[in-house]
Amino acid sequence: MVEQTQPDVLVVGGGTGSRAVVRAIEARLPESGILVVDEKHSTERAQRRYWELTPRRGWRRFVPKGLLSPPEPIDDIAALVLAEDVLRNTAEENRAPEKA
Repeated sequence: MVEQTQPDVLVVGGGTGSRAVVRAIEARLPESGILVVDEKHSTERAQRRYWELTPRRGWRRFVPKGLLSPPEPIDDIAALVLAEDVLRNTAEENRAPEKA
């Protein structure tokens, strides 16, 4: 699917194994740019976002969010958090300077 759409830029978290991922992307999509981003604390942020998007039900309502782990994988939410970081940083860089 990715080959069909030819994305301009792909965002890759810079954690363990990212070099191999970047090399694989470069081999398959040489025309696409690759932006390697710092993914420090992205898992914790994804867990918090999970509980914002999925209200706790049943007994989980009585346990502090910090003590709970999401009952399903949250890789997609971690990717969302990283994408939001990239978009936020890009918007800040492109913001016109305020007039004095």
